[in-house]
Amino acid sequence: MEEFSDAPKNRILSLDGWRGIAILIVLISHFVGTMKLGAAFKWIPATGPHGVTVFFVLSGFLITTTIATHRPSLKAFYTKRFFRLMPTAWAYLLFLPVAGAVFGISLIGFREALSCLFFFRNFQGQMGQGMTAHFWSLSIEEQFYFIWPPILLAVGNKRACLIAAFAALAISLNRFVHWNFYHRKYFEFRTEARADALFIGCLAALLLLDPAIRPRLERFAKFATVPAIAVFLYCMWRYDLPPTVECAAIAILMIATLESRSLFAAPLRHPALRWMGRTSYSFYIWSMFFALLSGPPMRTTIMMTLLCCFAVASHYLIERPGLALGVALLKSERQPRLVTGL
Repeated sequence: MEEFSDAPKNRILSLDGWRGIAILIVLISHFVGTMKLGAAFKWIPATGPHGVTVFFVLSGFLITTTIATHRPSLKAFYTKRFFRLMPTAWAYLLFLPVAGAVFGISLIGFREALSCLFFFRNFQGQMGQGMTAHFWSLSIEEQFYFIWPPILLAVGNKRACLIAAFAALAISLNRFVHWNFYHRKYFEFRTEARADALFIGCLAALLLLDPAIRPRLERFAKFATVPAIAVFLYCMWRYDLPPTVECAAIAILMIATLESRSLFAAPLRHPALRWMGRTSYSFYIWSMFFALLSGPPMRTTIMMTLLCCFAVASHYLIERPGLALGVALLKSERQPRLVTGL
C-alpha cells in the first residue's frame, strides 16, 4: 500500500523494497503452483500467503503512521483509498467477463463479483475458475479500513496501541485454539484468522511514534534482525497459515531497515526492487488470471510476459491517474467558492 500523503517528501525507500519482496513471493507462488516440480519444491506454492502477510504488516504500519501523524478527516482518507484501489480492481473485474466471452467460458459469476465488490470474498472460498481468489486479501484490507481509522482518530495513540495489541493477541489465540478449523483450504483466508498481521503493523507504528519507546525499539530491532530473518524463513517453509510470530518478525525487520544506514536496508533500496514495490498492487490484481493460464515452462514464460505488460499498463494508465483524480477532487473541495450573484 501507499502512503496517504500526496507526494511524500520523506519517503522511506526500504519500504518500497519490502513491497517488492512481498509481490515477488506472491508471484512465484502463483506461477510455480501451475508447474510440475519435484517433491523438494512443493512448499513453494504455499508461500503466497506469507508475501501477503508482509503486505498486511506494512499496510497496518503505514496507515497508522499517517493517520496518527497527520490526522486526516475520514472523508479524505476514504476518498484517497477508494481512488487508490478501486479503479484497478474494477478494471480487472470488468476484464474477466470480456475475456470469458472471448474464450467461451465463464470466468466470474454474479455472486463472486458481488463478494469482490463488497469485500467479503475471503469468506466465500473457491468460486468459478478462481480468477478472483486473490481478492481475499483485498477484502481483509478494506474491512480493516472501515474499522481501524475511526478507532484511531477517536481514541488517540495510547489507547489505540492497547487496542491493537489486544486485537493481535485475541486473533492469535483464536487461531491457535481453533487451528484445525482454520488450517483448512479457504478457511485460512477468513479475517479472524489473518488480521493479526495488520494489527502487528499498527502496534509497531504506534510504538515508534512514542519518543520514549522508539530508541529502545530501534536498538532491539537491529539486535534481532538476524533471528527475525531466520524466523520469517522458517515460517515460510513450515507453515501454510502464517503464525503471529512471523508477523512480529516482519515488523522487526521493517523497523530495522527504516534507517538508510542499515546494512540490511541497502538491498531493499535497489531501484529494480523499489520499482516492483511501487507497481506491486497492479501486479497483484492481474496476477491470478495469467497464473491460472500457465502450465509448461514456455507457456508460463509467455503468461508472465503478458502479466508484466498488463500490470505496467494498469499501474501507469489506471492506478496512478485514479489516485491523482482522488487527490484533485479533495483539493478542489478545499478551494474557497466565490459567490458571483444570487
